[in-house]
Amino acid sequence: AGSGLITMAAAASAQLSLTVGDPDDRGVFGHIMACVFTPPAMLGTPELSLLMAWKARGGGVHQDPFVVLSSAASHKVVFICHSFSEFPTPAMSALGFGGVPAASPPDGTAATPTTTTRNVDCLGIRTFTWMQDCILANRELDLITRPLIYSPAPTAEGIVGLRGRMSVAVTGFRDAERVDVIRLVRITGAEYVGYLTPRQTHLICADPQSKKYVQAKRWGVRVVSVLWVKHCITNWRPMDEKEFLV
Repeated sequence: AGSGLITMAAAASAQLSLTVGDPDDRGVFGHIMACVFTPPAMLGTPELSLLMAWKARGGGVHQDPFVVLSSAASHKVVFICHSFSEFPTPAMSALGFGGVPAASPPDGTAATPTTTTRNVDCLGIRTFTWMQDCILANRELDLITRPLIYSPAPTAEGIVGLRGRMSVAVTGFRDAERVDVIRLVRITGAEYVGYLTPRQTHLICADPQSKKYVQAKRWGVRVVSVLWVKHCITNWRPMDEKEFLV
């Protein structure tokens, strides 16, 4: 499915300047208007192909929040971006979001407008990963299923102190759970690698019987649970590993 989306985008490269349009209620996402805050220059093939797939399934796409909200009587609105740093502060205030949170909200409350004078059913601020998973599932997904992944981080550059300094491997996770752990690592700005060498700084471990765990202990690589990376994201700073050692 992913390669098909990219092929679709490549075939229409001349038209990939973020075409806007209203929801089409004949499609599965015909009840949702997605307002994209990521600047057009930062939208690459993956994002543009997702937006094309979203529109192909009836979803609306726009870039002006005030136009979106003024015409949102019959559909839900969701704001899409990579990080809160892409979300203009004046727009946030005008829409009732109350400013950029200090950290990615673990329960989604900070990504939902607290007050608004408009009669709008707002889903809040979501990531492109949320849009991708909705498309793959062919239905609207709740924030609660993956709050740290579907809520934008404060910045796209990652956490100071982890970005460019940490190299992380994982062990003991399977399928969708493994994908989510890798996503979390990348949100922090740390390097993810699919193997383990003495060069890695951390091993996120769900199986203390695995070969990677044994080697990590031998090499002095710090072995932590996935709660460590989740707490780093929630607090948006490096957390002491002592409470999360495996």
